[in-house]
Amino acid sequence: MYLCRMAKKKYKYRDQTFENVEILDASSDGNSVAKVNDIVIFVKYAVPGDIVNIKIIREHRRHLEAKVIDIIKASPNRVNVVCEHFGTCGGCKWQNLNYKQQLYYKQKQVYDAFTRIGKLSFPKILPIIGSNQIYNYRNKMEY
Repeated sequence: MYLCRMAKKKYKYRDQTFENVEILDASSDGNSVAKVNDIVIFVKYAVPGDIVNIKIIREHRRHLEAKVIDIIKASPNRVNVVCEHFGTCGGCKWQNLNYKQQLYYKQKQVYDAFTRIGKLSFPKILPIIGSNQIYNYRNKMEY
């Protein structure tokens, strides 16, 4: 009789904590980006410029995912959230980042998609025109 046993996956970083990690950038899915020992880490609910303690929650082949344990030094671009559902519905992933910086990172993502991923070159890109109404207009929820 042959018994099939699944090999247990060996996790090198899972549940490990890192202290005083600087958040460097923002990703297109609403997470922030940090690097520790040249490993890319996507951090939920952090803001570029934050110095945080993080815990690794998921490992992938080329990157890690983490959550914030403590904010050691808050970014000057961090703002208080106004929605009581921030972090649960998923409709406004960057509400803790000031609006001007949200526009900056959104434009950066479009530029990166065309130049880095699409290998296209452009002339100078005009800045995004922000809305006068920055709250209560989204109609998206992710559960």
